[in-house]
Amino acid sequence: MNHRHEVEVVDGMEPLSVGKEFPFSLEGYTFNNKFVVCSVSLYCKICIDLLPKLGNISQGFALLTDGTELDNEEIIKEFEYSFPVLSIEYDSFHNLIVETPSLMLVETDGNILEIVSIETIEEVNSFIEESR
Repeated sequence: MNHRHEVEVVDGMEPLSVGKEFPFSLEGYTFNNKFVVCSVSLYCKICIDLLPKLGNISQGFALLTDGTELDNEEIIKEFEYSFPVLSIEYDSFHNLIVETPSLMLVETDGNILEIVSIETIEEVNSFIEESR
């Protein structure tokens, strides 16, 4: 079962949804027309199990976690990721992300095209393949 939680709207911060703008900068990374963002909580068993399986993904992909910068540095080193890993403070993450793990398809202009809940690396690979 995915990690689901009640999302509170805090100070106008609404959950990310299709048609909204992806609010995080991926400056310094080059993507084609669109890219996939995988959102994981470091407090979600399914997410933790998924992390080592993401290492083979390289292009057009980013990871968004509720971990600290230090947590993310350790994850990048441990799993040898070549894609960006973004850290968002726990409360903000859980106000923006409704369910983990999930995938977002985002245009390079920041428009969110699709959001899906996932549980397996096969679902991740399939989503990436279909989004190309």
